Amino acid sequence: MEPTTPFFEPQDTDRISAVLGDPTRRAMYLHVKQRHSPLTVNDIAEHFGIHRNAAKFHLDKLLAAGLLRAEFRRVNGKRGPGAGRPSKLYSASDQEVSFSVPDRHYDLLAHLLLRALTSGAGLESVGREFGRQMAASMRPHTSGSGADCVRDVLERLGFVPSVEQDADGSVWITTDNCPFGRVAMEAPNQEVCRLDRAIIQGILEEFDLKPRTVREHASKAHGHDVCIREVATAPSAASE
Repeated sequence: MEPTTPFFEPQDTDRISAVLGDPTRRAMYLHVKQRHSPLTVNDIAEHFGIHRNAAKFHLDKLLAAGLLRAEFRRVNGKRGPGAGRPSKLYSASDQEVSFSVPDRHYDLLAHLLLRALTSGAGLESVGREFGRQMAASMRPHTSGSGADCVRDVLERLGFVPSVEQDADGSVWITTDNCPFGRVAMEAPNQEVCRLDRAIIQGILEEFDLKPRTVREHASKAHGHDVCIREVATAPSAASE
């Protein structure tokens, strides 16, 4: 008998949609899915800055929906008496989700556009300031390389990002979702895309990645499937 590909029946689609409809739960699912190793409840709680019980509530919902799987394993490597109880580790299941629940932040977009309009500071300045503020607020909850921290912030904003740094020091940011949705596509002079790039520049500045230019290679506003930006960074003092 040939193996079958997992799929959701219509009633399951509604259930999964309800589970992923919660922004925090959706962000947790994406966070676990993008990691190469399983995570504990404490890992999730620390990353999102929430109580352990709240993290467990959301993880159990994802587990019950079949989006995550769990295993019990000792994370300290110890065995035998005194080794302690094994930890419950969460990882993404092999289940294919056949639809997406795009994150939209039109309220944030309206706030930033209004700030630029009333302050006279310009979109780029407003976007950079917001990016720096957002990164600063999440700094206590991020870890790893600068690129990892940038990904964590963009993930919280709903971009569904992939962040890589090449051998020349340039940072490549690919996002599968635009939280500003159709407004970005309908803006006559790419105002929303300019704001997007400014936010990213501010985030990188806060994490000391010294961005010089943010260049667009692909954009959903232009009909592409993803948005791709290349960020040229200034060389560090050690490499000069």
